[in-house]
Amino acid sequence: MVLYGITPTKQTVKSITSPVDNSIYGTRFPFGKGGILFKKSSRKELLMGQIRQLMFTSPGERVFLPNYGIDIRSYVFEQLDDSVIQNLKTEISNQIRLYIPNCKVLSSDVKTDDSINTGIPTLVIYLTIKEKDTNEIIPMEFMT
Repeated sequence: MVLYGITPTKQTVKSITSPVDNSIYGTRFPFGKGGILFKKSSRKELLMGQIRQLMFTSPGERVFLPNYGIDIRSYVFEQLDDSVIQNLKTEISNQIRLYIPNCKVLSSDVKTDDSINTGIPTLVIYLTIKEKDTNEIIPMEFMT
């Protein structure tokens, strides 16, 4: 193995090919947060980023995956009765099951936040997910 024209030591090769920290799986989303373009992300952070992307992507936005995403914006101005809330919960569970198979939705709750007196409807979604490999339970909250 040659790195940029320099033959690395055996210790360098070993550290590259067998990382010590097995919890690093990808790059953190969103990119450039904190002034660093690409930052390493742990399993939990990666999963949370995948769910965040799924929640705030509308169907049709993602190239080659026209059904990817949850159309949360269409629910913001809806009258939130029991059937609409149940439809949103079902859509969230189905999308996560389809596009993020390494987690399971344990519970979901949808509420409107009337404490913000801005006149803009605010939808709050609470999720509790379980990461399948480590069985870690992760609470999440999304506001639109």
